[in-house]
Amino acid sequence: MTLTGEGSATTTIRAGGPFRVIQVSPMIMTKLNVTIGDVTVRDGVAAGTGTEAWGGGVFAINAHLTLRGVLLTDNRAVANGAVAVAGKAALGGGVADVSGVFTMLDNTVSGNAVEAIGGAGEKGGTAQGGGAAALGVYKIERSTIAGNVADARGGQGPANASQNGGFATGAGFHGISEWPEPSSIGTSTISGNVADASAGAGGSAGEVAGAGLFAVAPEGPVTAISTTIAENIARNLGNPGKGAFGGGAFAVTPAVSGFTFTSMTIAANGVESSTPASYGGNAFVAGPAGGIVFGNSLIANGVGPAGTENCYTGLEGVTSQGFNLDSHTSAASKRPATCRTRIRCSSRCRTTAGRRGRCCRPPAARRWTRAAASAWPRTSAA
Repeated sequence: MTLTGEGSATTTIRAGGPFRVIQVSPMIMTKLNVTIGDVTVRDGVAAGTGTEAWGGGVFAINAHLTLRGVLLTDNRAVANGAVAVAGKAALGGGVADVSGVFTMLDNTVSGNAVEAIGGAGEKGGTAQGGGAAALGVYKIERSTIAGNVADARGGQGPANASQNGGFATGAGFHGISEWPEPSSIGTSTISGNVADASAGAGGSAGEVAGAGLFAVAPEGPVTAISTTIAENIARNLGNPGKGAFGGGAFAVTPAVSGFTFTSMTIAANGVESSTPASYGGNAFVAGPAGGIVFGNSLIANGVGPAGTENCYTGLEGVTSQGFNLDSHTSAASKRPATCRTRIRCSSRCRTTAGRRGRCCRPPAARRWTRAAASAWPRTSAA
């Protein structure tokens, strides 16, 4: 099935009320091939007070969805809580693709949001993929994902210790590669997105990760090439609580060669956190030996906890293909200075940070085992 307009500047498909614009949910077992091209999709709302909300602009399940030359803007997936009700789960403000193959070519995804704000007196929920979310296989080429929001703040009522922040990830793009086939991001820009899991008055900070790009690869490998991830913010303020991980990018895999980053620019991203156990202003990456590979990439001018302003790496660290540059060292490195841990090791870790390709894991950091990556929550509140 193909839906084609005359161009995103002239053809607009707009929601006329509080509902999503396009839904693809075939009633057959065979996956449906759907292409949407040269249109603007805007003002869609997937809403449910106290329930889950998926795909504000476009929602597809069990389909091969291709968006080509599409502008997705001002769409929302809203799962805010009513008074005394916790926020629920919101996925994919602009577009959500579940159990399918998702392709974006020459698109702009901007000004979309996922909201799972707690009701007064309650905690926030789970907000993932403010711009776009894919649970399956994905390919993104020549696209811009900018100015989107994932909002899982705690309730905004009078001071209350129960108004904790929720769980916010991938304000730009949230991707879980759940199938063995490879996923990829190329020649694109992910910028100016904000993920917020701050507490309401009196509450504690929730957990936030990968404001620009949140990617977990429990199955298929992911390649990112010639892409800029810049000026994204991961925020979790309030009383110290859960952590913030990766202002620009969060990439975790249990597999060897799970992620390959080539000719990337990851710069000027930041973590704004009240919790000491927060890491990686520009990026947080974790995987087994060989699981994260960097080549010909720049990571620079990150803002975050001292020692990990640019990058924090857990487990076995990263493998370098050479010609990586870190603004803290201003020199190319054989072993990526871009992801060399600079925090001090605890007394239980006898290796210095970065030595033998390993990094110390603070006790509060999540232990990214295969089981942990595979069990990463997709849409359920923490």
